[in-house]
Amino acid sequence: MIYSHEHKVVIYTPFKNYSSTIQAYFSNNRGKFYPIAGENPDYNYRQITRVSRHSIGVPDDVKNIYKKILPVRNPYERVISQYWWHYNHHEKIDFEKWLYTHSKQPVCMPVTVIYRDHDCVIRVENLEEELEKHNLIVYHPSTNERIPIPHRNKTENKVEMDLSPEHAELIYFLHYEDFLAGGYERLYK
Repeated sequence: MIYSHEHKVVIYTPFKNYSSTIQAYFSNNRGKFYPIAGENPDYNYRQITRVSRHSIGVPDDVKNIYKKILPVRNPYERVISQYWWHYNHHEKIDFEKWLYTHSKQPVCMPVTVIYRDHDCVIRVENLEEELEKHNLIVYHPSTNERIPIPHRNKTENKVEMDLSPEHAELIYFLHYEDFLAGGYERLYK
């Protein structure tokens, strides 16, 4: 999570929700955006620390004053990205086993459930346009040109996958709030 006194804004950075990209983009705007570290919503992995950039706690001095922006990602894409992260960093298991056992961890829950205290949502698929709506585009200090949004922490070693109707329905059921907040389409109606 990052915040800016100048812009009076807090931007949440949920796990596998373009958080590394958002952090990298605003790190170019040094002196204006700062990280907030605190309790991590992922309780199940010992190797992940309790102090994280995926913090869920907004400090009291900015909680009621600053606009809190929550990025949302298409839940189907986010769940698949979470699976590949788990596959590459923890355990090489098949998608179905992961979906039925690991996908219900707190860090994998819908972002609108984990980060309830938000004022507005932005869709990461249209990140530049969404940031522009909130006057949060970063410009190079000497050239005054827009700084492009990087794509960081892109999942490596993944294979494209098609979701079965059963998997798609489970994801829709588990992430219903994010589907609503982001206006995402349900597969296999």
